[in-house]
Amino acid sequence: MTEGGSDGGNRGLGKGEWALFGLLGVLLLASIVGFWAALTHGQIPHISVHGWIAMSIGILFSLLIGCGLMWLSFYSARHGFDDRADPGRLRTRPNADNQDSP
Repeated sequence: MTEGGSDGGNRGLGKGEWALFGLLGVLLLASIVGFWAALTHGQIPHISVHGWIAMSIGILFSLLIGCGLMWLSFYSARHGFDDRADPGRLRTRPNADNQDSP
């Protein structure tokens, strides 16, 4: 932040962003209240051992697929594979043979 009062172009939050944060806060609060009500009133259904195993396998594979796709995304961006997928965007790379450029 500079002394002149400008913060480098950071404009703050608009009305739509505050509305989104408010909606997300209400949803979070509703889910916490619903969980607490189910926990205190004994409405949580009994899950068998097979259910816990199936849920654990589903969570594990979901995490593995998500992490693997994120890793592929970063790997692709770092190694230039995304550049070849968009031929309309030309990216200039420094060339040692070209001595004319400054």
